[in-house]
This record gives sequence, structure tokens and C-alpha cells, in this order.
Amino acid sequence: MFLFLTKTKMMNLMNYAAVKVKSDKHFCVSWLPDGKAFVIYDIKEFTNEVVPKFFKASKFCSFTRKCKYSYSYPYIDTCVWKFKL
Repeated sequence: MFLFLTKTKMMNLMNYAAVKVKSDKHFCVSWLPDGKAFVIYDIKEFTNEVVPKFFKASKFCSFTRKCKYSYSYPYIDTCVWKFKL
């Protein structure tokens, strides 16, 4: 059940991002075209504006740790922080 709840938080975050990208093409996070991964373009904006809406922790390192260990989403590329779902 915990895994389901945490994945729901992540999906809510990415649904929020998908809506924001439609109005702001330069939003800090978006899905890749294949829909199997997402990219964080601006860590500072993402950490300050997006993460606190969905998670208690508001540090980027906490978010990446949660992606890796709680959700099992590995990094694809840390230059732009791509995560594969």
C-alpha cells in the first residue's frame, strides 16, 4: 500500500507538470516524448515550486533519493536529471 501511495504522489506531480508544460513550454520538468521517463531541466525551480506541492521534503537530494529507493526510478542522465519510469 505504501508503494501505491507514493507512486500516486509521483503521478500527481507529473500530471501537474504535463498541464503546466502546455501553458509554459519552458517549465522545469516534463515527460520525454515516449512517456517512459521525465526530465528535470531546472533543479532550483523544480525544488522550490513543484516538489513542496507533493512531498514533505523540499530538497532536491531528498527527491532524487526517493525516486531511486522508494519508486525504483533510476537516473538515466544526471546532466539534465532524466528518470526512467
